[in-house]
Amino acid sequence: MNNFFRKTLIAVVAVAAMGGAAAQVKERTLKFAFQNQTGHPQAQGAQKFADLVAQKSGNKIQVKIYGGGAQALARQNLTVIGQSYELGRVTVFEVLAERRRYLDVERSYTEALRAAYEARTALNRALGEGR
Repeated sequence: MNNFFRKTLIAVVAVAAMGGAAAQVKERTLKFAFQNQTGHPQAQGAQKFADLVAQKSGNKIQVKIYGGGAQALARQNLTVIGQSYELGRVTVFEVLAERRRYLDVERSYTEALRAAYEARTALNRALGEGR
């Protein structure tokens, strides 16, 4: 079994084992990022994971999913609004607002990746792996 899926399975089992302890779980939101578009099997697995975490934690832990399509769409929106500005269809304030939305998507994605790498490192340590 591939290492990623083994670790994901261990995480799901750990969340399932917390079923009785759901009352003690603090409310929080986790971020889960992946490279592929929505509809890809990886996205479906991420959604299943998010659903299981929410179910087993009594909806106290939510997983926010960031697929690769969000960045591409934000970049495309920024390009379109820039072209609209050049044609005089929108104001500079609308361009700035779209640029801010784009930067928010990029920042959220970067934070999600950081959180994923930190979680992977913590899981590796818990499993006794030195990587």
